Parts: sequence; structure tokens; C-alpha cells
Amino acid sequence: MIRNYRTLKLELWEKFKHQCAYCGTKLYEPLMADVEHFFPKSKYPDFQEETDNLLIACRACNMIKRDQFPLDENGKPLLLNPLSDSFSEHIKQNKNGYLDGLTERGHATIEVLQLNRPSLIEQRILDVIDMQFSDDRTLSEHDVYITFRNSMLNAIKLNDAQLQIDSVLQVQMTYMLYSNIITSLETYLCDRFISLTHGSQANLRSFVENFKDYNQENFSLSELFIKYEEIESKAIESMKSVLYHNLPKVSGMYRDTFGIRFPIFADVYKSVLIRHDLVHRAGKTKDGNFHELNSESVKEVVKKCSDLVEQLEVELKNRKKL
Repeated sequence: MIRNYRTLKLELWEKFKHQCAYCGTKLYEPLMADVEHFFPKSKYPDFQEETDNLLIACRACNMIKRDQFPLDENGKPLLLNPLSDSFSEHIKQNKNGYLDGLTERGHATIEVLQLNRPSLIEQRILDVIDMQFSDDRTLSEHDVYITFRNSMLNAIKLNDAQLQIDSVLQVQMTYMLYSNIITSLETYLCDRFISLTHGSQANLRSFVENFKDYNQENFSLSELFIKYEEIESKAIESMKSVLYHNLPKVSGMYRDTFGIRFPIFADVYKSVLIRHDLVHRAGKTKDGNFHELNSESVKEVVKKCSDLVEQLEVELKNRKKL
């Protein structure tokens, strides 16, 4: 018997990395997804409760497919099975966002699932543009550092400004500045990491070999060169998806990828936790008390973050000299 449906759906959503198994549409939450039977339960009732027959699909693909299940002359499925077939061997994407079938099974899969429906073509084009834009906009190491420094200077100027506002608004302004400073640090840590990895085969290889999230990646030998060609763009996408306020994880990434000692971040991490309360608890602690922050608090967090960045820059520069 199939386990609890809600639990199973969540497991499948995670297994397929929050994407439709057929069209690749991002499913930001389980409510956007349907549990899909590859072998339709109306035609193959014996497979209905086989977990190996279950996929996660977007509502559109699930409704379009229904019980359509064409077979070849030998009685084998023409549809590609996301669990066992490599789509790249049967389907390719052209420059206009359309999918072209390379094999009979590829053609059948595109036709039955309507994988060239307008919404999917548009999204593929946007993905390509976004990837090209991201690559073109990769900041230099110097630019990343200067951007952070300017953010800190602007925070100090705003903090020092003699605003003619009441005390309640002043507290709100302090909360906003405090949060923005931590956000600037996160942005720096992300962009700095990417600037060191982009275009460097040695750093890229080190990241891929040490990034723990890749330990579960599996692919067939026939996909080896395809995966190799995609490796840098996929790695940068992974770097961008990291939560850079998770300093324990981020420090490990810097240490393992670049072989440096990441600065001690205990004091900064306390400020990160305060920022969490400011953003997600409207300034309250778990005990229900408001954080008492003022102008000096802003100056202190600027200094903590700036010191961490300066120490990290020294570590990175010393690494280059080795």
C-alpha cells in the first residue's frame, strides 16, 4: 500500500528538486504539484501503488497527459520516463526555445505532453536570457569589494543623518538599516565567491568536488559530456541559491573551495540572528520582547561586518601569493 499521500507527495517534490518531471517547470511549493502515474492507473491498475511508477508533475502536464500512453510496435512505452531515460538523448532545445525530437520517443514525448506550448517556450527563452545576463554581469573581485564598502558608508551616512522624525519612526529606521547591513554582507559573500570561481577551472573544480549538495548527483555515462558543458552555469546557479546568512555553511564553502581560514564570525552571526528577528518577527525576540537598537547598534554592526570582510580579503590575497 502507498504511504500517507501527503508525505509521499512531499518526498516526490523533494526527489524531483521542486520541478515538474516532464517540462521542468519550477514548483515553488507542493500545492503547485500533482503526483503523476507514469503508467496510467486506468490502463495499468497493477502499477497504481508502485512508488517507482510515481513522479511529480505540474498541473498542466498532468492534465494534458491524462491516460495517454502510446506504445511502439514492440509494446514498449514511447513516452520518455524521467526516472530511467535521459531526455537529452532524445530531445534538444533550439535557439528559439522550441524542443526538437531527436528520436521517435522524443517526438512522441513532445507531442503528447505538448512541451512546445507557448508558456514553456517563453520560459525557456527567458531562462537563456537570464543565464546570459548573469554571466555578463559577473562582477570583478574589486567591484564586489567596492560595492560592499559603499554600502557600509551609505549606512553610516543615513545613521548619522539628523532626521526630523518621531522616536517610533527612528526605531523603524534603525531596524531597516541594521537589516540592510547584514543583507549587504550576504551579497558581498555571494558575489565574492562567484567572482573567484567564474572563469577559474581550478576553483570551479574545487567547489564541485567539495560542495556537499552535489554528493547525491547521479547521471549516466552517456550524459558525461553534456554535464561537463553545463557544469559552470550549474555551479554558479548553486552558488546563488545558498543562503549566505548561514555563516557556518558559507565559511565551510570558502574554506573547502579556496583553502583559506575563514574569519571568526561569532559576533557577526549574533547580528544575523537579530536581523532574522527584525525581518521575520517585526523586531521581537522569541520571548516577545522588542530588540533595543539605536544609532550605536548600527555603527557596531557596520564595524563587525566590515572587519569580517577586511579579514577575509587579507586571507584571499595571501592565498594568491602562495
